[in-house]
Amino acid sequence: MQTLTTLILSWHEIGAHGAQYLVDALLCNTTLNTLDLYNNQIGALAAQHLGDALRNNTTLTILDLGYNLTRGKQKLFV
Repeated sequence: MQTLTTLILSWHEIGAHGAQYLVDALLCNTTLNTLDLYNNQIGALAAQHLGDALRNNTTLTILDLGYNLTRGKQKLFV
């Protein structure tokens, strides 16, 4: 059986709405070890939800959130 271990979604502008689908998937994921979300307009709130999902996900070891900064002084904390 083949399993998905790497998912590259860079430059797709998924935003907060799309990130929520990823959060739902990460909650039950047992195979994905690399997730590339570079430049997807993911804001601070969506990043926080990603971080919450990753607390219980021990499989994902590489997460790229580069160029997902929000406006102003907000930063992404995962």
